[in-house]
Amino acid sequence: MKKAKTILVFNQKGGVGKSTITAILASSFSSAVCFNISLDQPSEEINSAPTFDLINLINEDESTTALETLVFLKEDEDIDYVFIDTPGELTEEFVEIINEVDFFIIPFVGGKRDRQDTIKGINAVFDSGIIDSKESSICLIHNKYTEEPKVLITCDEYEKEINLLNLDHNLNISFSKLSNSKTITTMEEKSKSIQELESTNKLAYRVFKKRVDGLVTDVKNFIGEGA
Repeated sequence: MKKAKTILVFNQKGGVGKSTITAILASSFSSAVCFNISLDQPSEEINSAPTFDLINLINEDESTTALETLVFLKEDEDIDYVFIDTPGELTEEFVEIINEVDFFIIPFVGGKRDRQDTIKGINAVFDSGIIDSKESSICLIHNKYTEEPKVLITCDEYEKEINLLNLDHNLNISFSKLSNSKTITTMEEKSKSIQELESTNKLAYRVFKKRVDGLVTDVKNFIGEGA
């Protein structure tokens, strides 16, 4: 039986754009859904893909678990990708589904303190013993960058620091980027979906599409779906 690929987006550092990145990717892949396991924050409004909020499912049936929901989505023959939005900590739900995850995406923003917090979060996940496998593929996304020349330098710094962790877990590291975008910020503020943007402001949509196309291509290559 074919199972959907599961891509978990996480970072214990707040404000890095986890929900936005999850929404953009889920909306950009065909036959994709968004599964939000945070019990405190609803899914990002800009998402155009079918969305499942765990808290809503629990409210309908309190016996619902994150694991059984994810397994159900993975086995749905109409779904090819499940993008998982996560809270900013290692919750019970996070740990519960971790061994059903195929790929990890970690958005981050510039700044030394942000880098320290992100690296700390990576260490917490991959050195905790909660993952049965000894090898994982991660894609770090430099989000909200403003200066192109600094992106490569920042990514190099991240790779060096991750390698210095000496984890008992092999990490295959990839990188991507998404520049700072007033269009995305406006969409978030007005709770406007990508689909609505396309139908109401075609120029803004073309600008948005141009910004995210590179990210989507990188992630497709990362999960082995590139052309």
